[in-house]
Amino acid sequence: MTKKEFKQPYTFAGARYQDDFKDGVGQNARFKQPYYGVFVKNPEYEKQGFKDVYDFYITDRVNFCIRKLTPDGVVSTIAGRASYDDGDLWGSEDGDALNEARFRDVTGIAYDEDKDIIYVVDQYNQRVRTISPVANK
Repeated sequence: MTKKEFKQPYTFAGARYQDDFKDGVGQNARFKQPYYGVFVKNPEYEKQGFKDVYDFYITDRVNFCIRKLTPDGVVSTIAGRASYDDGDLWGSEDGDALNEARFRDVTGIAYDEDKDIIYVVDQYNQRVRTISPVANK
């Protein structure tokens, strides 16, 4: 029987006690309150023969958005934080994921690989919302 052990945890993305909003690589990226995440297979990684073929999608609760973390540590925003005249980053608008949609306190996320849809729990707005297609984002 092979014995397996966990290794010492380390920071892969973001920085302790530095809550903010910033897309970036590794510890240069900033989150406000990363809350929940889900792994999503990326077909492009498979085509290129990469060993790790999953991106990690994260709800950034207090930044009111969904972020993607690649195996290389690149953090990017894929939905939420659309700019409107009201000055708020949060809201309940639907539409283009990055340029129109807004969330409020996103606390859950799930992925349906067969339909290529992400389901998002928009807690404050009391609804479940969808983002699709996902695999090519």
